[in-house]
Amino acid sequence: MSIPEGIECVTVNRKPHPLFGSVLLYAREKCYLRSLEVELIQAPTEANGQMAICAATATFAPPDGEVQVYTDIGDASPASLASAMRPHACRMASTRAMGRALRWGCGITSALYEEVDVGETAAAGNGAPERVPAATRQPATAGREGGTGKFCEFEECGVELHPSELKPSWDSFKKRFCKTHLEQMRRKLATRPAA
Repeated sequence: MSIPEGIECVTVNRKPHPLFGSVLLYAREKCYLRSLEVELIQAPTEANGQMAICAATATFAPPDGEVQVYTDIGDASPASLASAMRPHACRMASTRAMGRALRWGCGITSALYEEVDVGETAAAGNGAPERVPAATRQPATAGREGGTGKFCEFEECGVELHPSELKPSWDSFKKRFCKTHLEQMRRKLATRPAA
């Protein structure tokens, strides 16, 4: 299985790449994710080219099966990050490591959007990334024309926001969330008991 139905993707070079936040939500709701742990293995320094490396372990526990554990690593350096994310190499290495461990546990073989070097892709003349709605997973009619320079603030998502995503999340929560995490926050708020 490459990308399960219902996972939000971004298309780069005509290939869909799942978003970390959407894969995390899918892992919790459909794949019985029990725990997700991450550890910084290498902090970025001048001597190692500012490369951060993290290891993540995802544990899945289906009710009628045996516990499955998946571990993988993720790295991030100035060479693999968009300029706005370069100060956040540790956070992106963490996101990439968790995403890879989640991918294996969910049977997703496509690289996450957060793993793709979007800066080089755009510089090579291949166009801006294009968000693909989870429901249709067909190429969107309008691509991401230029970035907003603003990123999802949900835990360690870090995906760059489309201009249409800025106002709804700010009006509701005074924070910036991608579509996936905005819906998750709304569901969470709706299930809270009234005070």
